[in-house]
Amino acid sequence: MRTNNLLIASTLALLGGVASANTSLDFAFDSAALPANAEQSLTGLIKEADAKPSQRIVLDGHADQTGDAAYNVNLSLRRALAVREKLITLGVDSERIVISAYGEDNLAARRVSARLTTDSVASVVQHTFAGRGTSITWEKPLSMAQLGEPSLDSVARQ
Repeated sequence: MRTNNLLIASTLALLGGVASANTSLDFAFDSAALPANAEQSLTGLIKEADAKPSQRIVLDGHADQTGDAAYNVNLSLRRALAVREKLITLGVDSERIVISAYGEDNLAARRVSARLTTDSVASVVQHTFAGRGTSITWEKPLSMAQLGEPSLDSVARQ
């Protein structure tokens, strides 16, 4: 699994353009293994993503506060990558997927939430860091101009 374009920074912004398909997968304590209902839970998201090919899928990985911060950042990233791999297995183009890792979120956060958005990658990056996210990754390198484009053309094949 590649984790290109890992960015660690701090910036502020708000996320707009979120579509109606939102999915959340809950993980077992200290685990990045997909839950048994993963495929069933992702079906609605995939159907809506297929109907809206100009939108990207953002996966937000979370962990609880048990353990040290570095471990929890890695765990939240591994959880999001597991969901990414499942989406790819189910036919989603890998270039449509953006992963945000939040690490330690709260005492009960052991999930990956998925949503569709028309926002630019730059907006997703800003939203992640404004929400105290620790990293973000996507499939291929983008120029600064492409990062700011709301169109998916710069990120995914249609």
